[in-house]
This record gives sequence, C-alpha cells and structure tokens, in this order.
Amino acid sequence: MIEPFSCTAGVNFAVADSSGDVFLCTNFMRAAHPIKLGNLYEGISLRDNRFRCTEEFCICPQYKFDPGLYDKAVRPNRWFARQVPYDLWLHWYVTDECFLSCVYCEAGNRPFVKKNIRRINIPALIRTLDNLNRTVHLSFTGGGEPFAVPNMTDACAAITRKHFISFNSNLLGIDMARFLSAIDPGRLLYIQGSLHLKELERTRNIERFAQNYRACRSFGVKVNVVAVGIPSVIPEIPKFKKIFSGEGVEFTFAPFSGVYEGRRYPDAYTDADLKALGMSPETARTHKVEGPVGSILARVRAVLRSGGE
Repeated sequence: MIEPFSCTAGVNFAVADSSGDVFLCTNFMRAAHPIKLGNLYEGISLRDNRFRCTEEFCICPQYKFDPGLYDKAVRPNRWFARQVPYDLWLHWYVTDECFLSCVYCEAGNRPFVKKNIRRINIPALIRTLDNLNRTVHLSFTGGGEPFAVPNMTDACAAITRKHFISFNSNLLGIDMARFLSAIDPGRLLYIQGSLHLKELERTRNIERFAQNYRACRSFGVKVNVVAVGIPSVIPEIPKFKKIFSGEGVEFTFAPFSGVYEGRRYPDAYTDADLKALGMSPETARTHKVEGPVGSILARVRAVLRSGGE
C-alpha cells in the first residue's frame, strides 16, 4: 500500500471529459467508480477537504498549489514552478478527434471523425464558471486536437473576459493570428505545442505549424514545443532541426513510451539515442508507466507527457 498524501484534487483542481462531466482527477476520470464533481454546463460542487491519495502514479503537477506536494510529483518540472494567477485549474479533455493519425498516438491511430466533436455550450459554461466565484484556468487538452472544436474561438473569447486558458495543441486547424485577435491573449497562459515531425512532413503542414507558432510569439504567447522521440525519427533529427530552425521554431524532445519494432521504450533507448534526443536517462525514466495505473492513464499520458500547468 502506498502511503497516503494530501492532494488538492477536487479543491482547486479537477478534470472534465468531452461531455463536460467533471471528475476529481485524471486517475479517477476513467476509473471503475469515478468521483464526479458535476458538469461544466450544469454546475460544479468542489470539495472542502483534500483527497487522501494512494495512487502510485500521478500526471497532474499538484505541487503548483501546494509546495509540499512538489516531491510527490513523479516528474516535477520547474519550468512551471511560478506564482499562478488563478485559484482553480480545470483540465478539459475536450475531444479525442485529431486531424493527424500518428502511429504512436495513445488516443488511437485512426481517421478524423468530425461528427464526433461536441460544440461548446458557451452560455452554460460561462454560467457555471461565474457561479464558482473563482478565477479559473481552463486548460484545453485531451487525446485529440482542441482547435478541432468548431466554436473554440467564440468560447475562448467569452472565457478570457474573466478567466485564463491554455492549450495542448498541434497548432493546426486554426488561424492563430485571427484566434488571438478575437480573445484576450494576455489570458492565454501558454500553449504546449505538440510537434509531430514526420506527420507534418507527410501532410505538408510544416509551414502552417511555423506560421501559427510565429503568430503566438508575435502576440507574446508562450509556446513550449515538444516532439515525441519516436525511434524512427532519431536518424532524421539533424534534418528536422535544420528545417524548423529555418522557420524560427525551437523544440525539444519528450521520451516515447511504448513498444516499437518489438522493443519497449523508454528502456530501449541507447546512449546514442538519448544524446541525439538531447535527453538524460533520468528524464527518459520519468515517462515510464507500469502496472494497473498505467491502463487507466493510457489515453491521457501523451497529452501531459511534457508537462502542464
């Protein structure tokens, strides 16, 4: 039994699925008996007391709200260790649909199905946020691409009148300059940019990615671009570094976690692989998930693989 620790899940942190149902935390989002806190469109009831957690693995950096939890995080990232301008952090797994079909995607390598995407009920969402009497950071994430949601721009324009937003995004499916002109860009805390190197090359979307990246920078929006260190891309790293450097895009690699050509990663990385990826063995190991908890988190680990706020 893991020694319990006091977690702020349900107090100043929660997660929501694509239907708007809100849960205590990511580990309970798809558990057999999830702890539900309400719905983004119908109302949320937050807890008064902290959760006594015994999970073996937690992907949510709760140390942001409680410095005492910093050492409990499996992979704390000091890049995010700063004062936050909000007192409630909501991760919204807004869709599992994506324009790309990456072979290593844990949300599923499958075609894009537009009809599966739910539009955001903006009036109901804003009513729920207002009733919380909190300053909210609504983080749009999920196994898919948040900007595939057709009324995302209108939703974010309404949200950023009072609250804050962030994204895990592949920076496709949106004209970023128009989006940032429609919202309050000062309330877009950051974008965690997922850089899918071979897929962008295959679909001829490198320039589109770069244009949206540069638009973010021109509006003063912080973009942390991360590519998955899939083994097949390692021989081509110098080529991609040159291409994206020419486009003004800086990026780093996060470890690939899974099986590739019969070998399980990140354990299978060689010293030469790690050097090419610019990654230490310690960084690679922090992305390794084993045991029953891993099955619960299989679809959400990729989203937060390189950190979140």
